[in-house]
Amino acid sequence: MHLNDPIDSIIGRRAMIGMKGAPVGRALSMDELYSQICLPTFDQPDVIRDNTIEGVVAAIADAWQGGGAPAVRMLPELVTYEQMRTDYDSAPAAIVGIAEADLGPVQFDLDGGQRHIIVVGDSQTGKTSTLRALISEALIGKKANEVMFGMFDMRRNLLGFVPPDFLGDYAGTASAAKTLVEGIRLELERRLPPSDVTVEQLRNRSWWSGPEIYIVVDDFDMIEGTNNPLKPLVPIPGPSSRYWAACDHCPPRSWNWSVQLRARTARA
Repeated sequence: MHLNDPIDSIIGRRAMIGMKGAPVGRALSMDELYSQICLPTFDQPDVIRDNTIEGVVAAIADAWQGGGAPAVRMLPELVTYEQMRTDYDSAPAAIVGIAEADLGPVQFDLDGGQRHIIVVGDSQTGKTSTLRALISEALIGKKANEVMFGMFDMRRNLLGFVPPDFLGDYAGTASAAKTLVEGIRLELERRLPPSDVTVEQLRNRSWWSGPEIYIVVDDFDMIEGTNNPLKPLVPIPGPSSRYWAACDHCPPRSWNWSVQLRARTARA
């Protein structure tokens, strides 16, 4: 439809001026883009062989002489950790899945700004699989006593996954979690920098010795609350510790860190 005066357009006068002399079917969208509307005809059997929507689309595609639009790439139904590591063997740790935006590897910098990770999602969306991938990535190239895992696993989905040489302790109940937290708290407090620490020591973290500590919590929402056994660890800043948690509905103030993952995570 053409307007007598472009100033009457609710879309914009400048854009409507461009409609002057436009052929039948030319339209102006609300975002000021020109488009063409046409009615397909089905009475040309030499062009349209099948009088269906699919036949019209196929005829249009066959008649087009220019370049085609790139095919829409889809996330695969299943991504295994082994296959992901094979496909991206040169990618530095830690890769945990395939991104939906570019189908490239999703990576976390475990030694930088992503030392602490929380994975939030509904049931059966890959939260535990993400933790398995992170654990596998953290173990790449590591020797015993270089890294140590403290596992909090209320449903025991990760039982036996961490090799014994890298397992500090495992807690599958709330009481066992309190005991494990106390041991970790004492170790982290031992590693706090002393009052006479130098800038060089802070830079290279040479005032303490021992393995890097990874605190892994699966089903964090099962222990969150007033009696959360992990609360004694929250006020302790530690350059040698990492906190990873997975939960269905994590309260936003439970931790001081948060990273949400939107990808097809690898299944270990």
